[in-house]
Amino acid sequence: MTFSKGSGYSKGDLTESEAPIILYGRLYTKYETSISDVDTYVEAKEGSVYSKGGEVIVPASGETAEDIARAATVDKSGILLGGDLNIVMPNEDIIAICRGVYGQCGETLGTCEYDNYTEDISTYYSRVRK
Repeated sequence: MTFSKGSGYSKGDLTESEAPIILYGRLYTKYETSISDVDTYVEAKEGSVYSKGGEVIVPASGETAEDIARAATVDKSGILLGGDLNIVMPNEDIIAICRGVYGQCGETLGTCEYDNYTEDISTYYSRVRK
């Protein structure tokens, strides 16, 4: 399993066509658990991060713990992955690890209360898998 980050784009970079992109804010307003069609586009920049298909993307920050607990899979390759997204690429079937009692939120990860840092997710995953 590998962990990485998307590359920086903002709503100000959007165009009518060009390269399809997933911006982190759209995880809250457009997408649910699986993303196969994208309706936002940008002009691709050098060093951009493209999906390979099968990634799980998670917001790297949010206003509440519930905001950063949101995740979605990217079903297609060739979609740009915008900044403020943590990207998890499984090398095996994903086994969901859930912590919650009576419907309460599980554990949020990160050095700050509402930030998920890629290195924290990687460390947590390694700790739970042992």
